Amino acid sequence: MELHKDDYILGYWFTSNKDDDCWYMMMVKRGDQWLGQYTFRYNESSEEDDPFSGKDRKNIYTITVPGNVEEDEVIKNTDNVWEIIKKEYGGFSDKFFIRGDVGKFLEIAKTKEYLHLKSEPL
Repeated sequence: MELHKDDYILGYWFTSNKDDDCWYMMMVKRGDQWLGQYTFRYNESSEEDDPFSGKDRKNIYTITVPGNVEEDEVIKNTDNVWEIIKKEYGGFSDKFFIRGDVGKFLEIAKTKEYLHLKSEPL
């Protein structure tokens, strides 16, 4: 998900399986609505490939939720989806809440090896 400087980032959900296929989702509040982006990534790279090589197959989806929906409700509903998917994947899972801006997200995300962060010049 491309992040904007004024985004309010709620949280990030992740799960993967033994084949390094994964599902991840980020929820942000942008303007007057919640915006969620989730991705199913299918590992088609060898171990020595750069994670940014573009060799993996990704199916990316976006959802919107009215901005008047409370954070706790957004979290509860996202958690419900994540719980179902992580049962199917049966591997590593993690979630974390930011409840802040891009800077706070990057601070936390740097500690998450599975994110493979890549920054673009401003």
